Amino acid sequence: MKGDAANVDFYHLCGGIMLAQPYGQYSTLDDALVACNGTTACAGVMESSETEFRTLFMFTNIKQVSGSFDYYLADRSNGLSLPNAPSATDIKVMFAIYPRGSCPSTMTQTGTTCTGRPEVTVRFLN
Repeated sequence: MKGDAANVDFYHLCGGIMLAQPYGQYSTLDDALVACNGTTACAGVMESSETEFRTLFMFTNIKQVSGSFDYYLADRSNGLSLPNAPSATDIKVMFAIYPRGSCPSTMTQTGTTCTGRPEVTVRFLN
């Protein structure tokens, strides 16, 4: 789903809630999507009521909750891939948590792939 003026894709989450801080209030979904698209720190949009939508910041994860259809995750992956990611949604979640449009500081970017640095892996294994 895209907002009218947005160039970020938003994925409607079914069966999950975004663990994030709500911010701002908008009367339409399109207004909230456009506002979220306007800042890279925005991880998505939440529908609080039929006439209130809020942008979400400081996103940490998705909690599975059956029957939840009120969240829209901003895809800020910019086409980057993670070879060992369990799913395409996991990639979108990671780049919503690290919203700068590049790989997290513990990874290096080669083309469109993020790769963990060997020194990080060794440090955690020892």
